[in-house]
Amino acid sequence: MRHVDEVLKRWPNTGEAWFIRGRGLEGKGLLEEALTAFAKGVQYAPYDAQVNLGYLRGMLVAWERDLQTINKTPEQLAQLAQLREQADLTASLLPPSDAEGQLVLGYAYRSTEQLEKAMVAFENAARQPQFTIPATLQLSVCYDNLELHDDALSVLEELRENYPDNAEVANSLGYYLAEKGVELEKAERLIAQALQEGPGTGAYLDSMGWVLFQQGKTDEAFDFIHVGAAAEEIPESLVRLMKNGGRMVLPVGDIGGIQHMTIVEKDLDGQSVTFKKVMDVRYVPLVK
Repeated sequence: MRHVDEVLKRWPNTGEAWFIRGRGLEGKGLLEEALTAFAKGVQYAPYDAQVNLGYLRGMLVAWERDLQTINKTPEQLAQLAQLREQADLTASLLPPSDAEGQLVLGYAYRSTEQLEKAMVAFENAARQPQFTIPATLQLSVCYDNLELHDDALSVLEELRENYPDNAEVANSLGYYLAEKGVELEKAERLIAQALQEGPGTGAYLDSMGWVLFQQGKTDEAFDFIHVGAAAEEIPESLVRLMKNGGRMVLPVGDIGGIQHMTIVEKDLDGQSVTFKKVMDVRYVPLVK
């Protein structure tokens, strides 16, 4: 950082130096200061693809929680508009062969609900082997959000064929099947494979809890329950299903309005239950 600061003292209009300074500040967790530096970089190097990409990535990191909020404030709406503008500018400069950059671009477009543009970016990123898995998983999410469920399932199954030993792929396909309530035995096998590779992974445990619950195997689902639909209140029947020391994750709140992803934990004695809201979400309603 000291070297970068010296460069900026001598040549304050150097876009790449402001970009490097932004990355350094970002690494220290100074996200807003990093955004200011990235903005300076874009100001002095407006046609540099990597400088613009750095600014876009910085927005995604600094505004992560704001972008996930359902009922946005005027300030958050302004951030969303700025992110959209920066995503389009970056897309005009970034070559399709820059797989890592295309992955970031896809996240930006998905965060701004521009799903068709996100899909193009994720498809570009998926052409590079090192980004095939994360980009294709994101592509399946875009298809699902657009209610193109057959396409979402197709890309997940193709990914599974190409990467049969990958735990994340197995869990993603298993969870998708469980979420749709189809091929539940197959879903359980896939998630069990993922758990063999990562036995302590929270996402895999949540998936297993959900697929067991979907099958009515409540005696086995006590340790971990994930509910993939929203309830206005935490269902007492599900709390009773939790084993002592168990955990449940579910969205709670107004149907059609703001909801909170909530972690429910029962203590080892089973005498008390704690609740923690972690983020704003929007899910379809839980059907009794």
